[in-house]
Amino acid sequence: MAGNVKLYVDYRSPFAYLARAEAYALEREFDLRLDWLPFAIDLQGAYGGEVSERSARDWRKVRYLYMDARRLANRQGLIVRGPKKIFDPTLAHLGMLFAKAHGVFRAYHDTVSDRFWRHELDIEDREAIGSVLAELGADGAAFKDYCGGPGPRDYAEIIEAAEQRGVFGVPTFVLDKELFWGTDRIWLLREHLRERQAAGRQRQHRQKSGLRDGPPGRPEGPPRRRRRS
Repeated sequence: MAGNVKLYVDYRSPFAYLARAEAYALEREFDLRLDWLPFAIDLQGAYGGEVSERSARDWRKVRYLYMDARRLANRQGLIVRGPKKIFDPTLAHLGMLFAKAHGVFRAYHDTVSDRFWRHELDIEDREAIGSVLAELGADGAAFKDYCGGPGPRDYAEIIEAAEQRGVFGVPTFVLDKELFWGTDRIWLLREHLRERQAAGRQRQHRQKSGLRDGPPGRPEGPPRRRRRS
């Protein structure tokens, strides 16, 4: 089943990171093309402001979320180390858009997310992001021009379009204008994709059989001739 599903992610979200394997699995399972897009979530608003402004309750929430993320990461053989500050994701997200345009998205996404969560990459360092792109075969110098040129406008347009669609968090999948937010909603998206897949197969079967679509409950085939009394 060929199709297009948008997936919004933020490199600062451990749950967007942990959704990666499931997202790749969906592409394989349903012959699906995921359109990966960057979205900057409001971490300050969600978790009590800047790190120094968090209340004891905010810290309990944050610690629990990272405990949960590490438990889930362990099941995938991944490492999640909590960041020591709230990073600005802009450069990493511009790198994502640049990588997509230059055919190295999958390698870029895996490299940046893995290194960030192992504390091996500063996503606020343009030179570091450019080095990752160059390592993967893209033009690091051209990335610098992209950051100073059309990149920020492209990024702003994507954020605006996401908000108009109702996106507020990550990971968020969008299928036929319907949103599926969080790693714990991927099973629901999978159900919808299976339903679409089954409907597509049925439609193909009907077309091959020369059958027409009719109102529910009405048998297919030529209309019956009425018998006169």
